[in-house]
Amino acid sequence: TLSIHSFPTRRSSDLVFRKQTKTDPYPARMDDLESAVYYSTWNQCIALAIARFPIDLYHINDYHGAAAPLYMLPDRTIPVCLSLHNAEFQGLWPLRNAKEFNEVCSVFNLPAEIVERYVQFGDVFNLLHAGASYIRLHQKGFGAVGVSAKYGARSHARYPIFWGLKKIGQLPNPDPTDLGEWSGKQDDSKVVIDEAFESARPGLKGQAQEWAGLNQDPDAELFVFVGRWSMQKGVDLIADVFPAVLESNPKVQLLTVGPVIDLYGKFAARSEEHTSELQSPVLS
Repeated sequence: TLSIHSFPTRRSSDLVFRKQTKTDPYPARMDDLESAVYYSTWNQCIALAIARFPIDLYHINDYHGAAAPLYMLPDRTIPVCLSLHNAEFQGLWPLRNAKEFNEVCSVFNLPAEIVERYVQFGDVFNLLHAGASYIRLHQKGFGAVGVSAKYGARSHARYPIFWGLKKIGQLPNPDPTDLGEWSGKQDDSKVVIDEAFESARPGLKGQAQEWAGLNQDPDAELFVFVGRWSMQKGVDLIADVFPAVLESNPKVQLLTVGPVIDLYGKFAARSEEHTSELQSPVLS
């Protein structure tokens, strides 16, 4: 059992996290010593919170904190649920030889037997695999979902780290408990309008248009996409549809912001070079 005294101190944790910024909250790389220290500190801080407070269920969002429950073993387990937003990112560090294996185990402050049983996948230290292994070994494979009706099944079929689970469930959007038919009416008495915010919207739109280099038209319909340019976010569909939208609607503007992640994002970037000819430049 790991001693709580072996966890990082508050001062050391602050030093690790304060090196990052709002614009770059995560380390640039995912396979080097600096990033290993960052995610090790992240997981051990979560483990310390689990040990200190009466937590009934730990929600694992993707790979970032998937190793935290391992620090409680073997004396304690905690129920967990794992939600997958983008399983392409898994938190990987090489374990190609004994030196790399011992170094990564040391950085993450985990015993070799724990790493071998829960985290190691082939010759890679895989944080997301740690979450799947924990669910497989301690919850009979129950507790993992994708954040859409299809993404769970797609992730289970695509990524071998999940093949030890019978299935990955779904967390469909919109709210699956909202089963009532919409009558087309709404109770206006329950609608609260923030008049101060609404009055500021034209000015905020103008600021966005100015920042993006768009025509500052208060009557324009401004569509905004903020997120990763990847297949999961559907940015390629936006690139497909919007040239026709802009050609047929002169009052429509499109602003897209985010990093290019995969080939779908690259396709969208190429396509939006043409889209930018129909309006002021699109940001990327």
